[in-house]
Parts: sequence; structure tokens; C-alpha cells
Amino acid sequence: MPLQIGVDPETDEPVELPDDTLLRHAAILGATGAGKTVLGKVFIEEAVRAGIPVIAVDPQGDLASLALAPTQESLGEHPVPPEVLDGYWARAAVAILTPGSSRGTPAGLNPLKSPPAAATSEDLVVALDALAEGLAVAMGYDPSSDGGGRAKDVLFLTLQASLKAGTWPRDVPTLTRALAHEAPLEAAKLLTKRERASLVRRAQSMTIGAKGLLFTAGPALDVESMLAWAPKGRVPVNLIYTGGLRNPRERELVVATLCKDVHAWMIARPSGGLRLLVY
Repeated sequence: MPLQIGVDPETDEPVELPDDTLLRHAAILGATGAGKTVLGKVFIEEAVRAGIPVIAVDPQGDLASLALAPTQESLGEHPVPPEVLDGYWARAAVAILTPGSSRGTPAGLNPLKSPPAAATSEDLVVALDALAEGLAVAMGYDPSSDGGGRAKDVLFLTLQASLKAGTWPRDVPTLTRALAHEAPLEAAKLLTKRERASLVRRAQSMTIGAKGLLFTAGPALDVESMLAWAPKGRVPVNLIYTGGLRNPRERELVVATLCKDVHAWMIARPSGGLRLLVY
């Protein structure tokens, strides 16, 4: 089903986009106020009309209107053909997920819930490295610095050794224990005793206090769950609101973890068709 993304102002003919165009990345570029978010919502609404589930990261709350029926005022500003409007609301099931908070549908984060999926050994190294870097940043390290880079490398080597041994740490507390007691010898050589103790303390503190809410506020974000919760005949629209998180590090970790999960889902269920829109 082609996606109707607008109307030609000169001919009044619908402007349509084949859905397979979105099998690759797309970007919406424009100046402030040009209508980037409005067009993004159109993509989402059209995906729903085509029966395609949606996972959308919403850093500012701009997408929340997808869960609200339009008013006469909003329709005056952005006219929508009645059949398009009815088609969306007849199918959409919208959830607003709030990592680290209970203000919406509570959600947590577990970047370690499953090992990275990769088609080749090289891809696996890249995936593990990206995971280690995301964890290092979440712990407050700067991976581009000497100390932060070595801490990231220790995380990488520990994760790699755990994966090879079949003892993958499936949550942060388990990773903390691995760093304290099971880090491979080559990892231990990268840090002094004081630096290693600091790394373990930082890992322990990830799940404590306000920052720990990101990992404990609710069930971990999971692609399979986000695609399965909607009532029969409805299309799930998952809006992940990150505006309530404390800092850019936490927001980046949410996006990185989500992308890792989507990638694993794609590899486990290969298909040539459009089955999910990630925004």
C-alpha cells in the first residue's frame, strides 16, 4: 500500500510514496518551523493505515498528538482528508512509554538483556564495541579520553569473554559482578587497581537513586513486546518519550539500546517487506 504523504497544491492529486522506499533510512531536513515534525507524523499515520507498526522516539513530546483526536482548530491548520483521518483512528493503538518515569506507561532499560546479534564475527566485534561504549558513557566516562577509552575497552573485553564462555551478563548487577571478579587477564592489565575499583563502583551506582530509575522504573523496552500488545485488528504505535530523562547520556543510551534491539529483531526475522517503522 503506497503512503499518501500529501497533496499536490497545483493539481490536488495525492502525493504517494511506495512503502518499500522506507526499507532504507530516510531523513527529513528543513529549517525551524518548516514542518519536519508534521511530515514525520504523516509518515507515522500512513504507516498505521497500511498496517505497519511504529516505534518512535519523542524527545520533546511533539508526537503525543498522535494519541489525541484532532480538534476543529488543528484540522483548520493542517487539513486532512476524512478518509485518511478515519483510516488512522480505526486502526491506531497508541502507547506513550516513559523510560525512567511512571508518568506515562512506565518503562525501563536493559541494554544487556540479550547478546548482540550479528551476521559475521566482524559485525559482532562492532556491536560489542558499540555496547561497551554506550555503557561507558552511561557510567560517566568519556571514551575519547585515555582513562575513559581504557574503561570502555575493559567493558568490551569482559563482555566478549562472557559471550565466549556462555555466561552473558543479562543485567547491570551481573555485569558489575563480572567486572569485579571475572574480568579477563588482558582487561585487568588496562586499569590500575584504583581505576578498576572506580569502574566497578560506577557500574554499581547505575541502578541506584534517581539515575537508577532508568533501569528499574518498569519493564525493559523490548521490540517483541512493543509489536504484540495492541488489540486484534489494531496497529501498535509506541511513542518513547525521552524528554523526562536527566541528561543527554541517558537519552543516547535509550536510543542506542532500542536500535540494538531492533537490529537483533531484524536479523532474527529477515524479510523483504516493510514490517516496522522506526522514527
